Formats: sequence, structure tokens, C-alpha cells
Amino acid sequence: MIRQFPNDSYNKNLGDAEVIGAEFEFSMSLTEGLFWRFGGDVKDTEVQEGALAGNQLVFAPEYSINTGLDYTFGLTDGMDMTLHGDVSWVGEQYANGANDDNRLIPAYHMANARVVLNSTSETSWNAALWVRNLTNEANLTNISHLRQDYFYSPPRSIGVEFGWQY
Repeated sequence: MIRQFPNDSYNKNLGDAEVIGAEFEFSMSLTEGLFWRFGGDVKDTEVQEGALAGNQLVFAPEYSINTGLDYTFGLTDGMDMTLHGDVSWVGEQYANGANDDNRLIPAYHMANARVVLNSTSETSWNAALWVRNLTNEANLTNISHLRQDYFYSPPRSIGVEFGWQY
């Protein structure tokens, strides 16, 4: 449990908790160059003792799911390109151990994309253009103890990366 003061916070152990759940991951080559992955988790959490017994654990959504596609194809002799897209969904979760409805973080999703140009020669290099939070969603991710501060996912960001392997 996180206790928060106006300018500081600290963690306090709640005691026993029970977590029952499963994680799964599946990946498959659909056709030559097209790769799909799918994964996620489902869980049920419960504090077992103390004043918060019976409540869900903090920041423990009952589910999260993600999926992504990668398509790689040749451009020229010695060069290929990969197109990537992924989406993740996170279920609602509480921002405090008391499970107050006014500190319930709603479910949200996030999408990302990436284009990578790869050299396949001996001096391997790559260049990528990426977009995070493709749909520019302002997803609520935390609410402060006093409900004075609300924290959101970063806005859409666009970047480039360059790499060199020798």
C-alpha cells in the first residue's frame, strides 16, 4: 500500500495477499515475412488480512491484452524493411488499497507503430521511424492520494533511431 503525504510517499506492506491468475503468449508466422503475436494476463487479487481484507491489490488490473504484427520484406539486394504495429489494452484498476471508486483508473488502450529499414550486408545498420501512442489518447494511469494530481500517459511521440552492428 502506498501512503502519501503532501510532498512525499512511502510504501507499507499490507501483509498477506492472494493472487490467482495466468499469463499467456502466442506467436505465429502467418505467411513468409508476416509474424503475429498475442499475449496477456488474467488475474484475481485479494488482500487477505487487516482493514483492507477483501480488496483488490493496487495497480493490479484483472486483465491486460496485447497483440502485434510485423511484416518484413526485401527492398533491394542487401536491404529489407519491417512494418510493425501493436495495440495493448489494460483493464480498470484501483490507485489505492481502499479501492475507493473515486480512485478507480478506467480501462485504456495504447497503439504504437514502427517502420525499420535494415541493411542485411556485413556492415549491418538500421534506421527506424516510430510513433508511440499513435491515437494520442490521454489515458489516466494514476490518481494521487489527495486526488489533487492526475497522471496520464505521455502524448503521441514520434522519433527516429539509428543503429550499427560491426
